[in-house]
Amino acid sequence: MEGGNPILEYITYAMVGVVLFALGFLAFRTAKFFLTLLAIPLLEAAARWRPAARSVAAWGERGAERDPTSWRATLAPDVDAQVVTTRDVPIGVRRGVAAGATIGALPGIWYAISGALRDHVAGAPLTDVAATIGIAIGLVAAAGAFVGAAVGVVAGLGVEALRERRR
Repeated sequence: MEGGNPILEYITYAMVGVVLFALGFLAFRTAKFFLTLLAIPLLEAAARWRPAARSVAAWGERGAERDPTSWRATLAPDVDAQVVTTRDVPIGVRRGVAAGATIGALPGIWYAISGALRDHVAGAPLTDVAATIGIAIGLVAAAGAFVGAAVGVVAGLGVEALRERRR
């Protein structure tokens, strides 16, 4: 966004940074999950090899020593009989998510409108105008909506906590 508003530029970069951080975190978690799945047959094969068998067995026993009853954990009979009720999402949180997502998407919508008008006035082809709108809506507005919704949840929880405290 050369020549644009620097505040909107910083907001855009921050939103892109949040999205890239989330993608990196998800990539890390996915890699960890698949490496854990890969470790099962590898450790089983290593346990059959005499020099590594003792280490693999000791490593497995250490995991069982943390909570030896975890594989037997069941709910108490009285808990099974109870009807579990779920509360609806509080109105403050719902309003916070809606307001946060709307406010968070506004920089992307602004970028789409101003970029499309700038491209149209400059005589750019229709594909360039559509690309500008697509990037603005797909990257900037969507990321802003996600970040705004997250901030809205936190704000809504704060409002609900204040309401509960007043009661």
